[in-house]
Amino acid sequence: HLGTALSLRERIVSYEDFGTDASRHAKNLADLFPYQQNFILCVDDRIDVWSKDPHVIMARSYEFWKDGVDINNSSGQSYNKEQNIGRDNDRFLGCLGRLLSQIHEQYYQAVSEDESKANVVHCVRKCRKSILAGHTICFAGSSSNVVTPQSSLVLLVEALGGKVVHSVEQCSVCIVLGKENDLVQKARESDKFCTSMQWVTDSAL
Repeated sequence: HLGTALSLRERIVSYEDFGTDASRHAKNLADLFPYQQNFILCVDDRIDVWSKDPHVIMARSYEFWKDGVDINNSSGQSYNKEQNIGRDNDRFLGCLGRLLSQIHEQYYQAVSEDESKANVVHCVRKCRKSILAGHTICFAGSSSNVVTPQSSLVLLVEALGGKVVHSVEQCSVCIVLGKENDLVQKARESDKFCTSMQWVTDSAL
């Protein structure tokens, strides 16, 4: 019970807890676990409030109310409670649960081998590296010219174990950015798997 569990209440940190201090207007694991974080993993639907902490896995927001909006939406619009249709076809939580189970298993395997070297971040990176392992990725579409070797899109693909290539002929997966163009059409004619960047970000959790 939060009313009596003082030690627990002191560990609840809100995005606004740091007031107007812009440099600290973010959640920080050290505020919750000040002594050690190597075995801590967080799941949040907003990764921006954690300053890209590697201990945080981004989860997709779950919209229970039909036509609902994010509770953090600055528009101030509220959920339409007249249309409270539960969306039970969302499989994201099941995928997330399997990923967390894999990380849990790998972490305690590392503990059994050498507890001093066990770190949950290493386990997360290892699991993520297997997602696109063996796949070659190219970017095509009207907005593909914005992709650079250091862009977040390329870094995400590489973090998931994929290899970015620069021709449709070499790729196994074609990521369509913006409107489809001749390169996308060429990829489809070559029976390449064409999809959106959303597919990659969903895979990354």
